[in-house]
Amino acid sequence: MRRAFTIWQFLLLIAVLIILAAILFPIFARKPEPHRSGCQSNLKNIGLVFQQYFQDYNEKFPVVVTGGSAFGWVDAFQPYIKSTEVFQCSSEGATRPTDLQPRAIGYTDYWMNSRLAGKNQSLLNATSLTILDGDGNDGRDATDARYALDSIPEAWKGNKSSPLYRHLDGANNGFADGHVQWFQASKMTVMNPSGPTNAGLPTFSMK
Repeated sequence: MRRAFTIWQFLLLIAVLIILAAILFPIFARKPEPHRSGCQSNLKNIGLVFQQYFQDYNEKFPVVVTGGSAFGWVDAFQPYIKSTEVFQCSSEGATRPTDLQPRAIGYTDYWMNSRLAGKNQSLLNATSLTILDGDGNDGRDATDARYALDSIPEAWKGNKSSPLYRHLDGANNGFADGHVQWFQASKMTVMNPSGPTNAGLPTFSMK
């Protein structure tokens, strides 16, 4: 009887180990992603530049395209930044131009919310939900100084090679109140509220 009990104990232990292995294997097998915090720091710094820009331009967001030219919102920030490296995500795999110019593809890996372009901050009454910028550049975007989106592209959703999955199956996004947050790609969606709420500007919500 004692021997039978010992065998059952052994089988139970094996079963527990198999369950633990099934739980922990996906975690340890996941490819390390050391650049998420660096990307978040970039977006945080860009958010601070937005605040500096507001002070000089009557609390308005920059326009996406400057004067109908090839220059855009990233150029508007040049007086406030020391290096364009802040617009480069280390995890973005596309080849960068050797000489980064505002008209060059790859000038920025981050996109701006085009619905905010030229708008006054006073229109926002949900700044902590209003996306300002985020991980972008899927290798096909026109990522010059005018790189802007009005929503998350449908083609990115479910595509694990898209920017939505860049950082451990998620993406970093900056918000209008200055905070930066990582979102799991499978739980990310965009809401476009109507009526007076946020003046119809897009916000992020969790499913």
